[in-house]
Amino acid sequence: MTQLGEMLRGERSPGVLHGRDVPSRRVIERLVTEYGWQIRDVDLADVDGKQGFIEAWARGLGFPAWHGKNWDAFEEMLHDLSWLGDLPGCIVTVHRMRESDADVEFGMAIVEDAVERRREGEMPLIVLVR
Repeated sequence: MTQLGEMLRGERSPGVLHGRDVPSRRVIERLVTEYGWQIRDVDLADVDGKQGFIEAWARGLGFPAWHGKNWDAFEEMLHDLSWLGDLPGCIVTVHRMRESDADVEFGMAIVEDAVERRREGEMPLIVLVR
């Protein structure tokens, strides 16, 4: 069984999975359907700097138009996901991340903190980095 499946069943705390720990898209979609979670995609292929990173996440998650465009606002959007509606949880797949970019690394640290904080609250967050 996949780590993602264990997270969705409550056998493992929600978290961030990387590389080989990320199941195929078909498995992700089957699990999302089975457990009623929502899946969102963030493409970081052409991201350059803080603004590009925040905008990629805003597009991928569908941030409300009023969202701020700085690190504090980004953090707030991830800590309060009520704007996504009433869901049991949200899975975010992150595609084509360049780890050598300092702003991407800083932004992903905010994401990891949000995942940690949301573990016990409403609407857990799972992030899959491909």
